[in-house]
Amino acid sequence: MTTHNDIKLKKLFNLLQPNNVITAAVLDNNVVSRHLRRYYKDSGWIEPLGRGAYKKPGESLEWQAGVNAMQNQLNIKVHVGALTSLSLHGFSHYFRLSK
Repeated sequence: MTTHNDIKLKKLFNLLQPNNVITAAVLDNNVVSRHLRRYYKDSGWIEPLGRGAYKKPGESLEWQAGVNAMQNQLNIKVHVGALTSLSLHGFSHYFRLSK
């Protein structure tokens, strides 16, 4: 027989996609309270990445996961710029500066 907390833990696992960041706002919207987040963190189910961001334990993330979370979960209009943007579009070879 599953308990109410088992259902919430299953929901957490469905939300935590591999190599992705999940924000506290998304967890709040999916009935994972601040106290339950602390319990999951203390139990090792999630790892904090800072204030209000979490990931699966033991995963190493790339910077794209953070940008993706800001754009899609928090609806913050951010973008990458400078050489990162140029290299993503295949133009960084035009702007190599001396070392």
